Amino acid sequence: MLGSLLAEPARPFLAIVGGGMANTFLSATAHEVGVSLREADKEEEARRILRRAKEREIDFHLPSDAVCAPSPESPAGRVRDVDHIPADEAMLDVGPATLEEYAAAIGRARAIFWNGPMGVFEKAPFAAGTKRIAELLASKMTHVSTGGGASLELIEGKTLPGVAAIPDR
Repeated sequence: MLGSLLAEPARPFLAIVGGGMANTFLSATAHEVGVSLREADKEEEARRILRRAKEREIDFHLPSDAVCAPSPESPAGRVRDVDHIPADEAMLDVGPATLEEYAAAIGRARAIFWNGPMGVFEKAPFAAGTKRIAELLASKMTHVSTGGGASLELIEGKTLPGVAAIPDR
């Protein structure tokens, strides 16, 4: 499934990222992400991926707003635009405007790659985004992979030992 998604995806093709990965992409595009989880050492790679997606006319949706709080243990969050994340807060879920944008894009898409979750879905105040995206995609899914790291490595072009061991037919 991932091989066909890489080779000849149905168009329009949509990639959705959330959580720490989205924060890395946002930080790479000059957004301040406060104390949000991110990988600063991957920001140049994120910029390269965004350039490549644009060249290939791939919609790459990043959050426009987020539910923020000082920590995942906070009893609630506050919706903030991604251009206005306080230095002492973390983005812990996508916000309602992002969910509207994603819902519209999901409705148009014929192929979707979702690298979730949208945030700290294990904590009730920050679970709405992941739950909503899953609901929107539920009737469209043809494949679900629980091999997150391996899936991302395959998309990066790395040879996976398990895949390499399967004889061609």
